[in-house]
Amino acid sequence: MVCNQSSSTSPHKLYLRRAQLEVLNVYANGTLRVNNPIAFFCNGYRGQQPANLSGSPFVYSERHNKFTAVSCDYLTMVSSEKYLVGGCRSICEGTSTSPEDCEIGVNCCQTNIPPHLSVISTDIEDDDRRGRENTCNNYAFLVDQEWFRNNFMASNFSVIKDMDSVPVVLDWSLGLDNTSSRLFQRFIGQHHSGVYEDPTPSCKIQNVTSNSTRQRLVCSCPSGFEGNPYLREPCHGKQTSKISQKNSNTWTN
Repeated sequence: MVCNQSSSTSPHKLYLRRAQLEVLNVYANGTLRVNNPIAFFCNGYRGQQPANLSGSPFVYSERHNKFTAVSCDYLTMVSSEKYLVGGCRSICEGTSTSPEDCEIGVNCCQTNIPPHLSVISTDIEDDDRRGRENTCNNYAFLVDQEWFRNNFMASNFSVIKDMDSVPVVLDWSLGLDNTSSRLFQRFIGQHHSGVYEDPTPSCKIQNVTSNSTRQRLVCSCPSGFEGNPYLREPCHGKQTSKISQKNSNTWTN
């Protein structure tokens, strides 16, 4: 990540160095929120596509994001590299739209994305095949579903088409190499017991993508604890306080 400043008077902003996406939030649970572009479709123009995250420790989170297309009776598709991975079509009804309409496919539609995607592109069906004129009011984007539902309703939904980007959640992790394997060796394969008194983080090895041989380390705190599991230190939380209290109550000289 790098801090950039658009002018001498503007504040510094944090960006992903390679993808050049503005970073909005970084979370210790292995996610971060960034601004990702909206793709507008007009007369064959596909608009700016979601950022390519290849070669970075980030992938688009399938848990937090949904592919969203604002259109009327068009099939909108999402692809990853050479493969079609999803799509949706909405029905036409009235003129207003809300996040709830997107969930049921009225003037807008949504679909989930598969895990481990680092490359995403969007497209809309060819207008000529349906004999219709493109009104240039069709657009699609990947979006953090929590942010989407909390910020828009029917009364203000139309402002989205005046935006350049919307928040998207990325999953991040450590690449698995000799250094990370050595540093996190004692956490890899760590299993948490059902007693929930061990604050030690655990790490597991995953493929970066479903068709990749590159691997990454995904670490987490045990249930009942919180913190940054990548610091290689015990997590903390309510359970930690209970353990400390228990230990102090049983201390003897």
